[in-house]
Order: sequence, then structure tokens, then C-alpha cells
Amino acid sequence: PSLRFWDRLHAYCRSIRPDCFLFGEATVSGAPLRAFCGRLDGCLDFEFATAVRQLVIHGRGIQRFASHVLRAQAFFGPTRRFVRPAFLDNHDTQRFLWGVGNDKQRLRFALGLLFTLGGAPVLYYGTEVALSQPRDNAPWMEESRHPMLWGDGQDQELLADVQQWVALRRQNPG
Repeated sequence: PSLRFWDRLHAYCRSIRPDCFLFGEATVSGAPLRAFCGRLDGCLDFEFATAVRQLVIHGRGIQRFASHVLRAQAFFGPTRRFVRPAFLDNHDTQRFLWGVGNDKQRLRFALGLLFTLGGAPVLYYGTEVALSQPRDNAPWMEESRHPMLWGDGQDQELLADVQQWVALRRQNPG
């Protein structure tokens, strides 16, 4: 949709509920993403997800990751003006845990980055309890969309760690 559409949608939503939070899933970056400032309250930070995946899954240097974080902060200014909710995985990617070979320590490291350096953290269902996937996504994305783990299938230690990250983030918003 056009930027005018987002202007109208934002105004309409605010007329009904002034405290609503409207964010989008725009896969663009840089100036095209900044065009949504004032039209939306934020957009998912795909670049953060890519940077974390490059660092933790593929072992590409910390400098590249740090550069992304600093560049985004400088480009967008204070996060309260235009929030960039950050994530590790979603319905269109391999689950992060699968990507790190089901290594929960590497997942914990990535969660630490998410909760301390990213925008508002967004968890894809199951990440908090170690939901992985049985095989590679190619060519179907359904592998990352398996049913939620329940009961004894959930990793309670990881869940407790995530709950601690959530509590810490609530005490220290980004």
C-alpha cells in the first residue's frame, strides 16, 4: 500500500484508540523504512534478525553486528520515536534453535542480544521453550511452523531464563 494508506490507517486507529501501537512488517531498510516514521509506530527490525543470525549461526564477526546496532541507532534516533521490534526467528525463517544445531547455549546468547540490544523483543511462539524443527525448511516453510510444545516437552530452564530476560527488560525498557 501507499504511504498515504498508512497515514490514513494510523489516523483512523488513533481516533478509535489513542494509545494503540501500530507496527508493520516492512522488509525494506534505510531511508525506505524511515519513510514509515510518523505513519506507523514502528516496523519489525529484519536487519537486527539478520545481524544476529550472521553472528551466532554463521560465525560472522562481532564487528558487523556492532556496526548494524550503532548504525540503526544513529539512523533512527531514539527508539521511542520509531520502535523497531526485534526478533530472532519467525514463520518465514528457520527456527533459530535449528539454525544453531539445537545448541541451547547459543540460543541463550542470541536471546541476551535480543533483550539487551534490540528494539522491543518479539518471540516467535515456542522459542522460549526450545521448539526447534525436524528438518531444513527448504523448500517448505512449514518446518518452522510445527505445533507448540506443551507439558514435559517444554524446556523449563530455558523458559525460566527467558522469563528473567523479560523481567529485566521491563525494569529497563530500551
